[in-house]
Amino acid sequence: MKAARRFSGARLASISRAEFLKIWASNIPLVMLVALPVGSYLFVLDLYHGERISDHLHIGNALDVFPLLFFATWKTSLFQVAMLTFAAFWATVDSQYGMIRVACCQPVSRVEYLLGKWCGITAHVVIFTIMLVASELAWTAIYSGVHGVREHDLASIARFTVELLTFVVALTSVWMATASCRRTVGAGIVTALMVFILLAFMTMLPFGVLSPRLVLMRYFFFPFGELRNPFPAAVDSAFLRVHSVADFCRVVLLTPLLFVLPAIVYFRNRDIVE
Repeated sequence: MKAARRFSGARLASISRAEFLKIWASNIPLVMLVALPVGSYLFVLDLYHGERISDHLHIGNALDVFPLLFFATWKTSLFQVAMLTFAAFWATVDSQYGMIRVACCQPVSRVEYLLGKWCGITAHVVIFTIMLVASELAWTAIYSGVHGVREHDLASIARFTVELLTFVVALTSVWMATASCRRTVGAGIVTALMVFILLAFMTMLPFGVLSPRLVLMRYFFFPFGELRNPFPAAVDSAFLRVHSVADFCRVVLLTPLLFVLPAIVYFRNRDIVE
C-alpha cells in the first residue's frame, strides 16, 4: 500500500491516540501511577519522621513543606531516570520486534508515524508528572493541613506545575529523539542516558565557552522559583532564580529541536528492514 505523502493533522491525532492506548494496554503506566504516590511517601516518612521537620520549621500548612518535599524527591533524579527509561523503551520497542515494518506499511508518512509515537509517549509522561505533583501535595496536606492557603499560593502551584511539565517534556523530547535513532531497546535506553549525562556535563563548561543561559540543565530547578523559599537567608539556593522566564522558554524549545529535527531526517531515510 502506498504511504500517504501529505501531512494530516487528523491522521497524526489518530496515530497519537492509538500509541497512547497501546502503551496503556501494557499496564506499565498503571503500575507507574501506583508507584508514584507510594514512592513519594518514602520521602514523606523521611522528612516528617526521620528528619523531624516540624522541630526545625514552623509549619503553617501543606505549602510550607511541599517545596522541601519536592526538592528532596526531584534532586535524586529517580523520577527523571524513570521517565527516560519509559520514553526510550517505547520509542524503540517497535523497531526491536519488527513491528515498525507493519506500521510504516500503512497509509501514513514516516514523519506522522514518528511524531504520533512521540505524542503518545509524551501524553503519558505528562500524566506521570501531574501525578507526582498531586501525590506530594496530597501527602503534605494530610500531614500539615491546608488551612491558611491563599489564592496566590494556588496560583504559584499552578505556575510551578506548568513550568515543571514544560521542562520534563523538553527532556523527554530529547530522550525520545535520541532513542529513535537506535534499533534496539537496550541501545535506545543507553543512548538516552548518555545524552542525559552529556547535558548535565554541559553545566561544567566555562561561561566563556557557552553562556549558562543556553544550557538546558541549568534550568533543572527553575520551576522551584515559583514556590515559597524555605531558605530565605541562603545566598545560593535552588529556589532562587538567576534566569528569566523568557530564557527558560527559549532554551526548553530550542534544545529539543537540536535533537528532534536530526532524528526526523534520519528516520525519513532509515532502512526499516529489521
